[in-house]
Amino acid sequence: TAPLYCTLADQLKDFELRDRAIKIMAERMDKLNINSVKNLRPRLMRSLVQCEKLECSSEELSEKVAIWLRLHRELEQEREEALMRDCNGADESRNASTSSMRKDDNETMTDEDFYWLTHVQFMPQISPSEALFYFKFGSQYPQVMNELGSGSLKSRCL
Repeated sequence: TAPLYCTLADQLKDFELRDRAIKIMAERMDKLNINSVKNLRPRLMRSLVQCEKLECSSEELSEKVAIWLRLHRELEQEREEALMRDCNGADESRNASTSSMRKDDNETMTDEDFYWLTHVQFMPQISPSEALFYFKFGSQYPQVMNELGSGSLKSRCL
């Protein structure tokens, strides 16, 4: 319920309710089924990862964020496919259903989103089972992957 409240409150600009929902999810992050937050926009997922109430080990967090990144990528691909069908002369009923799926700047992952979702402060250890995923996925975000130093995502993945 908290992920749904979070998303709806954000859309309605009820920031107090949104922040309460984020705190509830953060307090239960170690038990949270990541599928329940797959529809969170990158900015909201960042807020969840950065929440001071976050209860989750670094490696477990890296696993959960990796799953969320995969799910988010799938949702983005579905939206793009729907837009392509829409642009290729789909019928009226299909236009109505895909118009609600139009790509929104708030739903697109940015370098900044990826940086904060994987920041060393919140995720100092990357799960060995997800290190290769982060290394490959990160290639889409050169600003993040070109960072140097022991706290860089690249060094934490190697």
